[in-house]
Amino acid sequence: MNHQRTTGVLLSYANLAVSMAGNLALTPALLRVLGNEQYGLYQIMRSLGAGLLMLNLGVSAMVARGIARSRAAGGQEGRGALTVGLALSVLLAAAAALVSAGLWKGIPVFYQGRYSPALLAQAQRAFLLFAAASVCHILTDAFSGCVIGRERFVFNALVVSGKYALRFGLMAWLIHRGAGLTALAGVDGVVSAAALVCLAGYALLVLRERPGRAADAPGGLARMTGFSLAVLAQEAVHQLNTRMDPILLGRLTNAPEVLPLYTSALMIYGLYHQMVTMLGGYYLARASVLVASHADGARLTDMLIRPGRFQAAVAMGIIVGFALFGRRFIELWIGRQYLDAYGITLLLMIPALLPLAQSAALSILDAQFRRTYRSVVLLLSAAVNVFLSIVLIRVMGHWGAAIATAVSTLLGQGVLMNRYYARRIGLEIPRLLREMLRPALPAGISAALCLPLCLLPCSWPALCIQCAVFCAVYAGLLLRQMKKPPACS
Repeated sequence: MNHQRTTGVLLSYANLAVSMAGNLALTPALLRVLGNEQYGLYQIMRSLGAGLLMLNLGVSAMVARGIARSRAAGGQEGRGALTVGLALSVLLAAAAALVSAGLWKGIPVFYQGRYSPALLAQAQRAFLLFAAASVCHILTDAFSGCVIGRERFVFNALVVSGKYALRFGLMAWLIHRGAGLTALAGVDGVVSAAALVCLAGYALLVLRERPGRAADAPGGLARMTGFSLAVLAQEAVHQLNTRMDPILLGRLTNAPEVLPLYTSALMIYGLYHQMVTMLGGYYLARASVLVASHADGARLTDMLIRPGRFQAAVAMGIIVGFALFGRRFIELWIGRQYLDAYGITLLLMIPALLPLAQSAALSILDAQFRRTYRSVVLLLSAAVNVFLSIVLIRVMGHWGAAIATAVSTLLGQGVLMNRYYARRIGLEIPRLLREMLRPALPAGISAALCLPLCLLPCSWPALCIQCAVFCAVYAGLLLRQMKKPPACS
């Protein structure tokens, strides 16, 4: 399965490159077709619709864990996990549909006076389409867990490739035809439905996975329920941290350029988040086997060092590269009027560096069914984030939202979670952090060597040269420095 993992990782990064190029190309086109006001509403409704994904309850991880442990032990508990996962997916999809009905009614009330009645009616229709996409995504979770648990990473990555190709193709066609807010919002629903059909067909027809007795589910129904509630809390926090800022800015600010500015910064941060954490999702099956064999904290730390170093290297390279050339990228991409997106993006990126680079540790929590403490920590950090955002947005505008998110991320996911990893999981955090911070020296040297490139004129050819030179210098220094083997316990 190492071939599956390696090929899957490479395909995932190729998908991310396609996603990045597509989103960067679509954003100016959407701004041109919709204008600042409708584009802002498009992003708000998409955030509301995607917020329903907090109801996924970790079904995919639950099913993947059960199938991985079943394969290792030769038992039937994987089929029991699939049964529970399918039942939960249907119930959660129904719950998401009910919640979306309530949110649909509340949209005109919440934004009354901020937008015209005709525009709010369009926004309601767009929200229903985004909500339908989230419902399809929730129904997909059990089948994606089968694919991950069987370590069919290549197929999973190919489905993502198909989703990107379909979405960007439909969006480009609709933009060319001058489509409005509602038609553009319907694209996500079409893509999610197609992914559901592909994954369900592969799991049932190719992998021949079949539901079994719920009593055979790993850890028992009670433990799985506790795990699911913990995942619900964490997903709620994730959605609050990534989706709430545009919603609050749309309600508390009046400048039409604020939402395009802030959502552009969130888009860049989202790509950064995906690039750094992508590798962590491939370690759930391996972590499940280690936990089943009662591995100690030293062995679990050894498992995390390789992905942690790689993810930290990616994160530092993105941060340093964006710090050097991000300002001119924003100017060339969407215009000088949105240059504040440069500082906001850095405010979001830097505090998240270590938490994102440790994302493979989540696979250990999933394998041990230990998500409760993390849920409490993240709920507290989300409460701090929302409170600070409301206060600081009134004083500092969009900068206040970014500062609130940075503070809550640093305290919750940075400080408190590392304390938990050390005390309860037994991870050797000092050793892990030493290994993860090793790319800092190559990143600093690369920044110093490439600083004179900032004197080049502000143009797309010059920006491409700057980025290519920086990547070459950083990769060369990194490869030389990373030849040293990781420290073992």
